[in-house]
Amino acid sequence: MPMREGQPQLSGFINVNKPVGFTSFDVIRRLRSILRIRKLGHSGVLDKPATGVLPIGVNRATKLFQYFDRMLKVYLTTFLFGFSTDTDDIPEATTLLAEHSQLAVPRKDNGSSPLIEASAIPELKLLTVRILCRGGFYVRSLARDVGELVKAQGCVLSLVREQVGPFRVEDAVGFDEVEQAVSESKFQERVLLPMRVIAEPERTVKLDAASIQRLRQGQQVLLQMSFLPERLRRRGEAVFVLDSRGHLAAVAHTREPVPGERIPLQPARLLR
Repeated sequence: MPMREGQPQLSGFINVNKPVGFTSFDVIRRLRSILRIRKLGHSGVLDKPATGVLPIGVNRATKLFQYFDRMLKVYLTTFLFGFSTDTDDIPEATTLLAEHSQLAVPRKDNGSSPLIEASAIPELKLLTVRILCRGGFYVRSLARDVGELVKAQGCVLSLVREQVGPFRVEDAVGFDEVEQAVSESKFQERVLLPMRVIAEPERTVKLDAASIQRLRQGQQVLLQMSFLPERLRRRGEAVFVLDSRGHLAAVAHTREPVPGERIPLQPARLLR
């Protein structure tokens, strides 16, 4: 049974295992139809032929995607050398067959072209690598650059995103699991992850109700410098603020230290 309108607003993240053939926005549309929640967003595009981790923000959690750039991302990818595409991305079998007509590749039941096993083509070479990176890195560009180094055209043959920060592919859920959890009224317990899941321990502080209220009113809160590691004791660092129950109440940014070994926290995102 879909979630009913008028239920208390739930906020958090869904760690979706994106299937092949879906765009990131296709995933959003599918989840909207299951959950009947309009305010959903994704952490970043995962191309249609790729699979793996696609964190989805629900309601207030959509305000937090700007903090995903610093998260560690892990990709498992296979590069194909001896072939290229306009976008350096995953080629379809029909494209490869145009270059290598001696290969016969069976079609799927729905008539779409499966990805070819390039190992069947002697002059094409494969390289499978696991990549650890952060925001702003493009796997397809690496395939092209490596191809140039080895003097062969290169593109991405397959791509699995295994991790985005705390979200791991072995813990990710599919649409069927989300539907079942909703039908059994277990969505929050089985699928929805709390917003605090993205809060790195060293960037997390717990404040009392009065301090959180000051942040909600747009006022600064002074934090003892000893509460933060040295590398965060400077202007512009994000700090995740928990309330007394351990819920993520706000994200604040540090300002220049003031006398008394204190650091002002300026509210940046208010979540509760």
